[in-house]
Amino acid sequence: MKKLLFLLMVLISQHVLGQNVDTINTLKPYTKTTNRIIKDGVFSKIEKLTIVPIITINQNLGDLLQNQSINYLKNYGPGSLSSISSRGGNAQQTSLIYNDFLINNPLNGIVDFATIPTCFFNNVNVIYGLPSSNWGNGGLSAAVILENSKNDENKLEFEYGNTFGSFNQKTNFLSFYLNNEKFYTTTKVFHTKSLNNFNFKNQNLEIEKQTNSSINHLSLMTESKIILNESSNIKMVYFGQVLNREIPPSIYEGFTDAFQKDINHRLFFNYSILKEKYKIDLKSAFYDEENTYIDSARSVFGYNPSKSFINQIELKSIKNTNHNYTLNLTNSNAYSNGLNYDNKITINRISLTGSYIYSKKDWKQMLNVRVLADEKFLTPITFSYALNKKINNSLIYINAGKVYRLPSINDLFWNPGGNQQLLPEDGYSTDLGLKWKKQIKNTIVKFSPSL
Repeated sequence: MKKLLFLLMVLISQHVLGQNVDTINTLKPYTKTTNRIIKDGVFSKIEKLTIVPIITINQNLGDLLQNQSINYLKNYGPGSLSSISSRGGNAQQTSLIYNDFLINNPLNGIVDFATIPTCFFNNVNVIYGLPSSNWGNGGLSAAVILENSKNDENKLEFEYGNTFGSFNQKTNFLSFYLNNEKFYTTTKVFHTKSLNNFNFKNQNLEIEKQTNSSINHLSLMTESKIILNESSNIKMVYFGQVLNREIPPSIYEGFTDAFQKDINHRLFFNYSILKEKYKIDLKSAFYDEENTYIDSARSVFGYNPSKSFINQIELKSIKNTNHNYTLNLTNSNAYSNGLNYDNKITINRISLTGSYIYSKKDWKQMLNVRVLADEKFLTPITFSYALNKKINNSLIYINAGKVYRLPSINDLFWNPGGNQQLLPEDGYSTDLGLKWKKQIKNTIVKFSPSL
């Protein structure tokens, strides 16, 4: 880590004084594709969350969702596990998406939202209902989509936050951006440390002090984009994390020295070709995630590693006619040799998704068809149909279809409790909603109920 920080400071010293680039050679003007239309909430309820850098330096993604969305976040204290429930669904039924890849852990199918620094991202959108399943297995209730927008300036930023009191939380955030005609890169470093000690009254109304609850979290994200010509580019992203968390005792527990350590490495690669009427993306992602839990007082040692390799080929039409389509072929391979499995576990899944949107002046229709398979199951074809129509200041939408989710690795193979005969989840979902917006002088009034 010392070598990494030294290299980072060398890069800053060489480039932070560079001049701003007034003009850059970008790709052809980007027009909306099917995925972008779905993200814009044309066919479903969507929440666009506001990220304020000065505030969010001390926030994780769970904090942001708790404060600005209708989701329920189960939180075990600052820096501790934070899991989500959307529309009554469990944590496995909400997807976290970055760069069009599913981030959910392949072992348990969930995401610890406390481990995601909000300051790494420019946009956070939540999509509810059927369209959320467009990004992979498990999005039955909702999808949380993380995005980074391009910065056209060469700049260096540093932020420091300190929460005074018994928690004693200190947070640092460093980022720098470099940009020229053919190359764009950004590096972000986030570090937070907190003792989390505080006094509380126990069940006998006696004052006790919370102990063994400190956290130490270091994250690094680098993103680079190389513009090959006006029609193609290469994008690479690395997102790495080291988290050390002590596990405090529950109210009725005595002494504990339990702690958890997570080391995550995530790599993303994207090669894009943009033509006059279509766009092709060749995408790959590799995750190397390791979770260790040790409680020496109770002789518990848990080791839960996983590796995932995901490849996608996606063809998207450019929205310049009434017809717009996307075809996506995804292969996902995950494996683990954790201590709670009898053997090394490998799961190989493949999915084919097709989306078609027909647009008119005041209304749009979307048909989405998907099939998902692994070694044991070939799911029935899942489908959805969506329709929206503009009426004066209102947008009325409806979507309906079939949903499906294959079990996670732990669901099938965890010892004890795993069930290799476990069947996939399936069901039907329907949404009906209204989006109304009107400007009254300098005030915009919005109303968006959904059923």
